[in-house]
Amino acid sequence: MTTPDRSTETPDRAQRIRNRLVLIGIFALALGPLGVSYLMFGHFSSTGPWATTNEGEWVEPRLDVVDLDLRSMRGDALTELETDSRWHLLLIADNSCVDDCGEALHMLRQLHVLLNRDARRVRRALIYRDAATRAELEHFGIEYPELILGRTGAPEPAASLEPGAYILDPLGQLILYYRYDQVGRPLLEDIRHLLKTTQQG
Repeated sequence: MTTPDRSTETPDRAQRIRNRLVLIGIFALALGPLGVSYLMFGHFSSTGPWATTNEGEWVEPRLDVVDLDLRSMRGDALTELETDSRWHLLLIADNSCVDDCGEALHMLRQLHVLLNRDARRVRRALIYRDAATRAELEHFGIEYPELILGRTGAPEPAASLEPGAYILDPLGQLILYYRYDQVGRPLLEDIRHLLKTTQQG
């Protein structure tokens, strides 16, 4: 029986080990930074400069504004929120916007002013889930001339919308929700953060 020649096996085995170590090293170099980033994000997500600042509640599942089939109060298709690539602050009401809703609407205008030069990147809208009274619409049209007024034409998606305020991103998706009593500092902090992280020239 012939004994294997270890003088040729050892170099081959050593080469295979070296090749494996080189391969592991390549993977480590490629995946290492990703792993470190993941760990750092996990550690700093609640503190430090990478802290998540959203005060609102994420809208899940994501809802596209197109699905709401928005209509003007005359019944025409309201496409402004779909075609305008700015951020929008939407206030959702049932068939009337008084008391908490009315106060939130007033607050929306105040915080819009507080955005200073970034205010041009944001528009406001009041969207009813049901028909509103003519008197109320006329009042808001005079009181808030830059406000977009409309209603939803799709009952099923509209039913999933809680009355309150929503941030609509430039891609036409509702991303964050706020109760009427959160329309103030919480909403202001979030929209400022979003505008800062998506700064346009």
